[in-house]
Formats: sequence, structure tokens, C-alpha cells
Amino acid sequence: MPQTPDREAARQQRHRFLGFSFALADLLIEVDAAGRIAFAAGACHRLFGMDETALQGQSLLERVEASHRPLVRQVLLQLAAGARIPPVPLSLRRSDGRRVEALLGGYALPGESRHYLVLAEADRFRAFAAGGQERDPRTGLHTATGFAERVRQLAEAADGSASELTMTLMELQGLDELPPAGTPGSAAEVIDEVAAFLRLRSFEGDAAGWLEEGRFGLVTDGRVDAAALDDELRRAVPQAGRLTANLHSRPLQSAGTAPETSARTLIYALRKFQNEGLTPDVCADPATQFRTLLSETLGAIERFQELIDRDRIGLAYQPIVELASGRVHHYEVLARLPDGASPFESVSLGESIGMIPAFDLTICRKALADLEVAGSDGTLCLAVNLSAQSLQDATFLDSLELLLQRHAAVRQRLSFEVTESYEIKDLAAVDGALRRLRDLGCAIALDDFGSGNATFRYLQAFEVDCVKMDGSYVRAMTDSPRDYALVKGMAQICRELGVVLVAEMIETEQQAALLTELGVDHGQGYLFGRPQHSLPDAGQASRVAPVPRPAPAPARRPARRQGAQETWM
Repeated sequence: MPQTPDREAARQQRHRFLGFSFALADLLIEVDAAGRIAFAAGACHRLFGMDETALQGQSLLERVEASHRPLVRQVLLQLAAGARIPPVPLSLRRSDGRRVEALLGGYALPGESRHYLVLAEADRFRAFAAGGQERDPRTGLHTATGFAERVRQLAEAADGSASELTMTLMELQGLDELPPAGTPGSAAEVIDEVAAFLRLRSFEGDAAGWLEEGRFGLVTDGRVDAAALDDELRRAVPQAGRLTANLHSRPLQSAGTAPETSARTLIYALRKFQNEGLTPDVCADPATQFRTLLSETLGAIERFQELIDRDRIGLAYQPIVELASGRVHHYEVLARLPDGASPFESVSLGESIGMIPAFDLTICRKALADLEVAGSDGTLCLAVNLSAQSLQDATFLDSLELLLQRHAAVRQRLSFEVTESYEIKDLAAVDGALRRLRDLGCAIALDDFGSGNATFRYLQAFEVDCVKMDGSYVRAMTDSPRDYALVKGMAQICRELGVVLVAEMIETEQQAALLTELGVDHGQGYLFGRPQHSLPDAGQASRVAPVPRPAPAPARRPARRQGAQETWM
């Protein structure tokens, strides 16, 4: 029997009431199949600068900032019967030209062609909108670091929900063959659409990441088939049909594996995928190859943990000399595996899975024990490397401070070199950590200065006693006027800041002479000694470096700030 107008109106009102009940929002709008606003109720004027009547009939896309239109298009495409879109942040355009930050959510009732969207002012839900993770400003997806943290949170969830989630790695090939930016179907346009699709398809709308150009990560609710997800993507983003998409999906948590171990394994796999993509072997046999990767990762984690638990980490010592006199100033402590090899891969793994603080604490403990054994030989000074990850770990800092207090008699002869292999998220917190160590009498150095994007920012943010210049400049300076000028500039900056400069990888007398002429304070490299597995005999810690050297060229530099030299150990 056909419905009367009154019954139809009542039905529509019921659905609208359900819309208000479904989500906490400022505004409910109803859009038709063409994306035009058919009904609006709530804070229309506050969000759009117009009343309900004026808003009706307008295209929703035209009331959204251009950069967020791909997201809204995907919302409209994915509002299938019974579907629900969790709140996502976007920017609206008011009629007066002002922008309004808002959260958009949506749902569709079975059998209805119209969709229901709810909008809320983002300021009221700022913490939710931010999500506590780092995001790419263009797409709104998590950055590689933010996505890894989101994966860790989901994998370690106490409610066991991780067993029902799936992680998918996706690599798009052929982006460089698409039209240039500003042209329809450009790579930037396709990435925006793909990012919007992944964001809405992800768990709670907040579990997708842009890991590298063309590489994405996604966590979804339930078991997802990679081929089916590929089909969904191509239906939602037709432009992606010109690309080759490699996907691999696996449960977020492996059966019988502890949540913490699953999280560490997945994060390591993510870092490997970010750097290498899905290799041909993985593409040819993704299930087997990915299981192999996870198995190898678990084995590496166990071996790394065993190194720490069984105290199997050895130390080597390389001298750092005063260039003007050739005398040893102190020794850098280098970790070594039981076979004598460098632990570079193990340290990289430890940083990827969050286990490096325990490793760093072990090295500090051993170095302090060496200083205690040296006893009254007050000339022996050591420097150990600290990962920036450790400096952002409160438990590590408390443990290190207790360790330094137990070795109060020798702690001032221990210094710390801050490495840049791990991203520093909170500069103020790390600066506070370094101040704690300096207050205990330990000098601080920035290691490999000039090798990363953030080194000058770190020099500006942290109060340090020393800068260790990346050795690549030293190796190139004798043949490259550009590198020579950069070294000269670094020396000048350090002089003006009252900071000691150490040059690494010095291998020839010509390099040493040039550095001395430029006023570089200290040097390290094979010219002065290779890493040794035993400390020098008591009383010999500051003897002349073992390699004979000619008289150094006179330093051409202004006088150092009074007392600066004494602050470095």
C-alpha cells in the first residue's frame, strides 16, 4: 500500500531523530545520491554561515575546502547500506569565506538512497581529532612514525581486539608515469584519493599511514583479503587503474605470540617495508616471504635480548686526541658483539622495536665499571653513545641517574654522545634529559654533526659541550673546496658558540694538518689508533698518540671563550 504524505514525513523525521541519536554532533545533514544537501538541522549558521533553508540544494563538496574534497567524495562513495563512517577532521568553507575546522561522520540506513552526515566543531573534540599521532598535513594520514605508534597501540591492546584486526602493506607502482601536478589524474591527485579511501577504510578511521612515496600501511577490522581490498580501491579510485598495486595482508596479532612481541615484530617489518618496499620475492609469494620476514625478525629480537640478558656485549676503545699536541684526550666506547663485529644491525633493530634503552644502559654500566677499575688514574676519560630514543624514555633516564649516583667518584669522567639515528619528537624533553646529565657532571656531545636534516636544529635546541663532525666532510675536504669551506664554517660556528669540535675519520697527515689550521680542537680516526679491545694501562691514558706526526700548523682562530675547553670533560 502506498505511503501517505503524513506517514512519509513521520518516517523521515524518525530517521532524522536516529541521526541525532547516532552521534554527538552540532549539525545533521542529509544528502542525496548526487551529494546535494536535502535537509539540515542544527548549527548551520555557525558551521556554514547560512541557515538551513539556504543550505538546502547546495553541493556538499562546494562547502568543503578543496584539499578535503577527495575525502568527502570517498565518504559519499563508501556510504553503502548500513555502513558507518567514523569521525574524520576536515575544513569547511563558510559563506563569508572563513574556514571552520570540523569533524565529519556518516551513516546510511538499509534501503535508503539518501545518506546522513553529522558535523561537529573540531575545537570541541581537539584531542580526538589530533589522535595523539604525527600526521601528514596534506593527506591527514599518519606519518611512518605515527603509523608505527598506532600499530603498536592496537597490537598491545589489553582487550584482545588485536586478534580481530588485519594489517595491510600496499605499494603503488607507476606514480612517476602519471601527468604532472595541476593536471587531471596527476600523481598528487591520485595519492589524495587513495589516502582518503584508506583513511575511511581503516579501523576507526584512524589507522592508515603514508610510509613513503607510493607506500602505505593500513589496519582494518576483521580479516581482509588483499585482492578484495585492491578491487575496492580500484572501484573507489578509478584513476588507480593505471597503477600496479602490490598488497599483502596479515593478522595484526599472530596466534600464540605475546602482544608486545607481535607489536615489535610488526614495527620492524614496517620499517623494512618503508625502506625497501615489497620485494620481488614477497610479491611472488607474499604469504611465505612475509612469514619468513616475521620469523627472522623474531629470531633477531631474541638474539638481541639475549645479548643484554647474558651480558654478552663487549667494548672496544678508540682514542680521541688533541690535534694541536697529538695527545690522547679521551676514548670513545664502542659496543662489540661476541665475535668482535660491530652491532650496527642489532642497534638499528633495537631502535626499531623500542629495545635500545636497555642496550644503552648496559654500555653505560660497563663503561662506569671500567672507570672504577682504573681507580686513581684520573686521566682516563670515556665517552659512550646514547640513542635519542633512550633520552626520550623516562625509565631509562631514572635508571641511568641512579647508576651515575652509585659511581659518583668517576661519573665526571664519563661523557655522552647523542646519536641522530632515531628521531627526536620532543626537543624540550630531550633538552631536559641532557641537562639532568650535565648537572651530574657529565659532558654532552652531538654525534655525526652535519649528517642529518636536524643537526643544526639540535645544536640550537640543546646545550652541549662538544660537536662531533661527520667524517664524510673530513674525507672529502682535501680534494673538495666546498667540503673544505663547510668544515671551516663548522669550526667558526663552534668557536663562536664556545663548543669543542671533534673531527672523525681522520686517516692522513694532510687531513690532520688542514683541520688543525682551521682550528678544529680534537680528532679521531685510524691515523691516531683503531678501536682496541682493552683499555690503556693505568697512567698511560693521555700519552702521545701512537702515530708519529709532524708539527701541526698554527691555529688561525680567535681566542676561545674563557673556560670553554674545561667544560669538555
